[in-house]
Amino acid sequence: MTDATIPKGSSTSSSWLSALALALLTAQCNGFAEMPEPRELRPQERDTLVRVIEERFGQSVPNDADFRAAGSFRFVDTERFHYMERTDINSVIFENVDYGVSDTPLEPADIRREVLLPRIERALLRSGLEAEGRRFTAFQDEFAGSAERQGLSIRINPRSASTHVARTAEFARSIDGVPVFGSELLVGLMSDSAIGRLRLHWPPIGERARDKARGLQRSLRTQTWTLPEEMRSDDIEILEVAAGIGHSGISAPDLRVEPAIRITYRRTSKDPDRPLASTGQKFFDASGDEITFQRFPEIEGTPRKEPERR
Repeated sequence: MTDATIPKGSSTSSSWLSALALALLTAQCNGFAEMPEPRELRPQERDTLVRVIEERFGQSVPNDADFRAAGSFRFVDTERFHYMERTDINSVIFENVDYGVSDTPLEPADIRREVLLPRIERALLRSGLEAEGRRFTAFQDEFAGSAERQGLSIRINPRSASTHVARTAEFARSIDGVPVFGSELLVGLMSDSAIGRLRLHWPPIGERARDKARGLQRSLRTQTWTLPEEMRSDDIEILEVAAGIGHSGISAPDLRVEPAIRITYRRTSKDPDRPLASTGQKFFDASGDEITFQRFPEIEGTPRKEPERR
């Protein structure tokens, strides 16, 4: 299991939440003590979840809703929406199944930045969810359409050949000039300004981590930090080096927060016939040792069965 941004498209996003719930439950059942322990929700917890969902997202929770829990993870699945929260760090995921599912295009005047961002700010204020230090970075646009297989040109432009059905705002995080790597805020609105998609992973960051991150920033400015040897390769192009605070993703069993230097790079294969390129990121500490924020217990796969000889 790995942590990643929710894929675009409501059905895929809903599947992601279901897969996360199943992975947490299955891993513990297979005996991995590091994973959250599956448990029954107490009646008081259910009542709290129902109230929170209604207050934050204006959604009524039906009697046949599916409630599940594993450690600090709590899930609510219905035919209308999917919800997840982590009580230990107050992370939240919400997905309305109708978000991004429409035959009607978005009104161009309603999705301009100067119009949409204030609507999102008001929706966040109504929800009571907090994400201090957020900064808008980009929109994630989604399109829906179809085309005949025959005669389909590789130059097809989805923006003109399909319907623009959703626009989700993406935000980055910084604290007093220190960027935070790994924090996420995605917000998409329904036509009535209600939240249709939300992913909030904004863990608390202590002052000690901020001070150490500022030290890393000084080491970059004064060029006293040395690029690790593994990043000095002919097939690697360094795109960006930035110092800040990194932390693990929303599905990681334990939260890890560390001052880190993030290197964004592009690796190109040396094959002259197929010079494939891939872009990635790695995190390092002050000594140049790599930091791995995502740590999951290893789960053994199905034993390989040798074919029978006849």
